[in-house]
Amino acid sequence: MSLHKRILFVDDERAIRETLSPILKKYGFTVSVAATVSVALHEIETREFDLLLCDLNIQRENDGLDVIRAMRKVNPDCVIFIVTAYPALDSAVEGINLGVDSYLTKPTNAGALVAALAEKLFARQIKKSDYEVHSDLQPKTPSEQPDTSGPDGDGIHPTVSVLIVDDIAEWRAQVRKLLQKQPGWQVVAEACDGLQAIQRAAELSPDLVLLDIGMPVLSGLEAAKQIQQISPQSKIVFLTQESASDVRSAALDTGHGYVLKANAGSELLPTLTGLLRNGHQADPVGTPLAD
Repeated sequence: MSLHKRILFVDDERAIRETLSPILKKYGFTVSVAATVSVALHEIETREFDLLLCDLNIQRENDGLDVIRAMRKVNPDCVIFIVTAYPALDSAVEGINLGVDSYLTKPTNAGALVAALAEKLFARQIKKSDYEVHSDLQPKTPSEQPDTSGPDGDGIHPTVSVLIVDDIAEWRAQVRKLLQKQPGWQVVAEACDGLQAIQRAAELSPDLVLLDIGMPVLSGLEAAKQIQQISPQSKIVFLTQESASDVRSAALDTGHGYVLKANAGSELLPTLTGLLRNGHQADPVGTPLAD
């Protein structure tokens, strides 16, 4: 199942729209922008969206709630964030009643916002339905079954042990939920920083290490160097919101794969299975990614 990232961004402040929209696009979101309630309602009536990022006071006080109500009516599963410069208890309570996923105050950190949107959407997709892996990753007939003879064979190990490392507990929980649906896969431990990751890897020697980059105590990049030494058989995949080319290059110098959190729903499982079968990262359709 492909993770759609179609977002409607509603805000009356031009500077905010022009600043945040390119950032969202950079992280793979398909962005539609509205500066008024009427335009937003028209977009909702005529197009499909997976996320709504909405100001609270667009043309009058709390009229953003009208936009949210309209979205909930046509798409009950839409991930909805309120971002406002005028937080108030009554609007926060109404947002809860409407099932808003997050209520943020301006100004907000763009990187943190993008990561939060991706995490909520990823969680919603998992909750909505079982994740369907590409047919070549789950053969349906005995003749198509992969070789599971272990490290001396050509296929995936009968049991795949995974270490998840991220400082956001909710994100770790959603990744765990996704991976544990795969037959034979087991999340053997979690860690919230680079130092814990090294300790868990030394204790468990997992087949896969999913590693965030920006973490407290010790970064994922530094942790990966140590994990390579203490558990050389472990395949390290960076699962991060860092999209800069120099960061990706540095990550692939020390690890085996690199997936943006915003793309985790469509790319994580193909990347991991590609590594286990072929020893290199593959994109969702199975071709190696260029460095």
